[in-house]
Amino acid sequence: MNTLPRNTLALTLTLLAPAVWADPAGSAQAANNFLASLEDSKQPAAAFTWSDPERRQWTYLPFGHTGLPLSEMSDAQRQAAMDLAATGLSEDGRERARQVMALEHEEAGKGLLSWLWTDGDAYYTSVFGDPGAERWSWRFEGHHLSVNLTHDGGQLVSATPYFIGADPSIVTDGPLAGLRILAAEETDARALYLSLDEGQRSRALVAEKAPRDILTGRDSRADLPCCEGITYGALNPNQQEELLALVMLLAGQLHPDAAELHLSRMREAGVDKLTFAWAGSSTPGEGHYYRIQGPTLLIEYDNTQNDASHIHLVLRDPVLDFGGDPLQAHYEAGHRTPR
Repeated sequence: MNTLPRNTLALTLTLLAPAVWADPAGSAQAANNFLASLEDSKQPAAAFTWSDPERRQWTYLPFGHTGLPLSEMSDAQRQAAMDLAATGLSEDGRERARQVMALEHEEAGKGLLSWLWTDGDAYYTSVFGDPGAERWSWRFEGHHLSVNLTHDGGQLVSATPYFIGADPSIVTDGPLAGLRILAAEETDARALYLSLDEGQRSRALVAEKAPRDILTGRDSRADLPCCEGITYGALNPNQQEELLALVMLLAGQLHPDAAELHLSRMREAGVDKLTFAWAGSSTPGEGHYYRIQGPTLLIEYDNTQNDASHIHLVLRDPVLDFGGDPLQAHYEAGHRTPR
């Protein structure tokens, strides 16, 4: 377990919120600054080729991460890593990331299952390919957080998968007492489900018992048949607005340009193609799961573990996760992928 002083975490959380932060077009400069800050001995842990299979091997577990951890960085290197992470997140997304990392730090070493927690410094930065080149990407991740951005030269082509989680989802004691991460993502979805009439609810409910985790897990492809649940068109106008608000709530954790990239893909595919599915109980404190799905969008939320106080939430694009296969096909054909 990481034994760095607690003030190291405070420094990390401060660095995650720079006064001025770059948009995704500034990611290349931020990534190059990060790599340039590293000694030769640290380069292999942080820098990978574009073709390295590790690029698609993401995880939200407390172990199994690849990259250079914050715990092995100097203050300057940590600053550079946080500057890179900030280029992929909105102000709200950076706040959520700070909360997740702070919670991870506070839970480390508690109870019989303390091995499940690492520390607020056990977050890893990886760069794939040469920043600013035709194809390159970066990842910042650790327990309950994974940010993956893929670029085509100066253009962003994918900001998925994006994962965020919390355990416990409601903190009842200690310095973080009262913190509730992902509250709206739970309460707003439940309110939408409860607003359905009996006929609508029979279509939305896909299982009486919620699954143990998000169904796509840590798969490199979000290969989940589309689409179970109630269709967008079967919702009334207020319910349709609530469904789209849920999508925007999660997408809004990404940098505005990244969020718009995926929201525009959803709109182009047709919001009428979206479905909303629910599994498990609608009673607070009991296991539940929901999914919002369309041709270019998959949101999975699961809260079943630890007496329904352990949230996993992911945003994916079944076509363009990690840049997607179409990106490779376009390059092989000698074309650039359109924005």
